[in-house]
Amino acid sequence: MDASMKHYSLEEWTDFVRGVTDEGTRAAMAAHLERGCSRCAKAADTLRQVGDILTDESRYQVPEHAIRCARAIFAIQRPQIMRIPRLAVQLLYDSIREPLPAGIRARDELTRRALYQAD
Repeated sequence: MDASMKHYSLEEWTDFVRGVTDEGTRAAMAAHLERGCSRCAKAADTLRQVGDILTDESRYQVPEHAIRCARAIFAIQRPQIMRIPRLAVQLLYDSIREPLPAGIRARDELTRRALYQAD
């Protein structure tokens, strides 16, 4: 394989495998594979396998009774709406408002501390 060989993108191989490339591009890509580019051959083979799986999956029809059972299960398990009374709160302390120590430009802390007071 020539080091200066042009490789094709994953998008181009996807179109190639799906058969939606124009004839000139398709011929050039097929010639590229025939020259022995293992990287592109692996990409094309993987995309063919994915396409085969997706074709098989599209043929599968979920039985109607399974759909009814799933809908019934989720209908039973609907989340309950909880009413929480509103409280007036006051922010007493927020760590993000603290000034940085001298000489430090940014804060790398992942946590934020806050203290609130409610009636």
